[in-house]
Amino acid sequence: MSLSQGFDGAHLQVADWVVIGVHLALTIAAGVLVSIFSKTKDKMTAGRSMNGFLIGLSMLSGLCSGISYIGVPGYALGDGVGVMFLALGYFVSIPVGSIIIIPFFHRLRLTTAYEYLSLRFSKGIRVTASFLFIARILLYLGVVLYAPAIILETSIGIPLWVSILFTGVVATIWTLKGGMVAVIYTDALQSVAMVLGVVVCISYTTTEIPDGIVGAFRALANHSTNVTDYIPWSGLLSFHPTQTSNPGESIWAFLIGSGLNALVQSTTDQLAVQRFMTAKNLKECIKSFISTGVLNAMMSTLFGLEGVVILAYYLTHGTGLTPMQDGNITSSDHVLPYFALTVLPAGIAGLLLAAVVGSTMSVYSGGINAAATATHIDLLSYMCQKTTGVRGSVAERRRLTVLTLLYSW
Repeated sequence: MSLSQGFDGAHLQVADWVVIGVHLALTIAAGVLVSIFSKTKDKMTAGRSMNGFLIGLSMLSGLCSGISYIGVPGYALGDGVGVMFLALGYFVSIPVGSIIIIPFFHRLRLTTAYEYLSLRFSKGIRVTASFLFIARILLYLGVVLYAPAIILETSIGIPLWVSILFTGVVATIWTLKGGMVAVIYTDALQSVAMVLGVVVCISYTTTEIPDGIVGAFRALANHSTNVTDYIPWSGLLSFHPTQTSNPGESIWAFLIGSGLNALVQSTTDQLAVQRFMTAKNLKECIKSFISTGVLNAMMSTLFGLEGVVILAYYLTHGTGLTPMQDGNITSSDHVLPYFALTVLPAGIAGLLLAAVVGSTMSVYSGGINAAATATHIDLLSYMCQKTTGVRGSVAERRRLTVLTLLYSW
């Protein structure tokens, strides 16, 4: 299998490689430039000087890994429009988080989400919670690197070790050099690329479907059966709290389940809380939280819509079968790269794949920074009863550098 060929007869064009190269060059340049010109030496909370919307924009790619970028559109291949309603959960998390939790954390001037536990409960609770977070995030980052790498290997032929090594090393370098400031700026750039890739894909695909977006939903309705219902409105609107079969196919499940998940992820996870605490004041902190919720809700809807129009394209072209039904792919996770390589024009496929790599690097860089911060603040300094010293001091930066290198490998 060559470096640019994966699926039978499918390969990246020169224009795709150019787009990927430009995207990665801009990302690396942004990380290096921010590291050079940043005025703060605080690698954990960026000197509490960041703009709220910039933080929220960075959280779009900071919370959305390559797994979600590829997997959510693929979900629509078998479940239709239901995945588009994941965004409903943010209507639960945004009011609760922005009015109650985030202002409370900001008043305490926390660095980690677990510092409060020692104020409210005990030292042991704080240390245990922080340790569990560190263990979880390190295991999660392994999946974040590995899962997209497998898909890229099977779809376009990039060897597994090349994807993992490249994304890991590049993300580690800018995290080491610029700390949280570099993480926020580079993640914001990745977020723009993510949105652009999805919007371009949806726009092009709808032009290839008779009657555009309306025709896409009509195609799903016309091809729905008792076995495969792509627009299950009755199931989506029904409320069955004790339902055990396909409980996710309900707007109420999305509203409550996704809402609680979004609230937990954005108000108790160090990966998110640390970034909110970089805001310059309370107003910007609240703005960052609301921006995060709104942008992620928008992205969830776009991911779902992307999957819907891709599904509609296959239903209205050729045999009317999806790539899984005709045996071209073996997993719904492959539908986006397969569609990009076999249907989309040269350049757009490169943009989508660059966004996959970029979102992977974003989550990875934020994750190792958060793990290093939690270790430094909650374990080494607090548990060992050693002062953290002056924020941004040489000693602190050295400790964080060692921890970042340790966790990156």
